[in-house]
Amino acid sequence: MCRILLYVGRYRPEIVRELFDSLIKVAESDVIGVLSGIDENHPDGWGLYYLNLSKKSKLMYKSGNAIFSEHSTCRDILRVIESYSRDDRCVILAHVRAASTGEPLGTEHSHPYTYLTRKGVEVVFAHNGAVYKDKLAEVIRVNPLKFTDSCIAGLYIAFKIEQGEPVPQVLKELMRDYTKTAFMTVSILNEGENIQIYVTSHLVERYSHRASYYRLFRIDVDEQTRVYMSSSLAHHVHVLEEEKIAKRLPATPLPLSFHVEKIELTP
Repeated sequence: MCRILLYVGRYRPEIVRELFDSLIKVAESDVIGVLSGIDENHPDGWGLYYLNLSKKSKLMYKSGNAIFSEHSTCRDILRVIESYSRDDRCVILAHVRAASTGEPLGTEHSHPYTYLTRKGVEVVFAHNGAVYKDKLAEVIRVNPLKFTDSCIAGLYIAFKIEQGEPVPQVLKELMRDYTKTAFMTVSILNEGENIQIYVTSHLVERYSHRASYYRLFRIDVDEQTRVYMSSSLAHHVHVLEEEKIAKRLPATPLPLSFHVEKIELTP
């Protein structure tokens, strides 16, 4: 499975650096994953999507390598973002991957995935969990062998947006009808002058014993800045690194059943 990090708001370099340092460490050694009997680490690729709302610019990086084998690359990217961002409003979505058995590997299969609808809406998608891949692939008529289940879920969202379906409805369809284990996701819809972000949290009941692994947490840094993160990352930031963020910014767990949060931004 995977780990997700979403940062939305004024760029705070000290917080962003700390979060990515923790993400690298969790990708290499995931305490919550080990205790849950799921993943010891997340070596199967990583990616980052950056959107500067003030300057209306963006950056995307994806790799099939582990983030902990690309320390210098990650830090170089953050230095570029930091030099460019200043105090700008921005969105940063990062993901580290531990591929499910039989799923394709490589840079193109790392998250976040991006899609462009015929109406010009850019959809950016990252996912932790598993969906019924073949069932979804049949609906949107793609070959399930060529794509990951997460990629197909993102394609489904873009497909439904083109048909005019409301995003919350589409996400709830995915949670209700197509989720195999968990649907912990971030979807960014970039329409240029309007940015919508949706965060979902849903765990199938028979996997409730793994809630500590799958759960997402939210940190409200200030009135303008919010962070979402997977449980392992929240644990690392708030337990192992308690001298830093932990004492200042408590993490709130998201509900685990059909939960959708929306953030709407304008440049």
